[in-house]
Amino acid sequence: MIELDLGRGKSSEREASSFLQNLAAQIPWIIVGYSDELKEAYAKDRQAFVAAVQERKSSYFNKASSNS
Repeated sequence: MIELDLGRGKSSEREASSFLQNLAAQIPWIIVGYSDELKEAYAKDRQAFVAAVQERKSSYFNKASSNS
């Protein structure tokens, strides 16, 4: 888990949004953003949360290798 403080205000919101969009484009299997549901899932069962991200990563690379 990585937390970033990108400041406050409209321009900071745009910068944060742009940063997260770029991050998700470069690493599409990660979970980007915040919601109460994600926070609860992470707090309740961190191992399952991490396993879900690993599954997304495996699925991404399996699709990429089958398209080659």
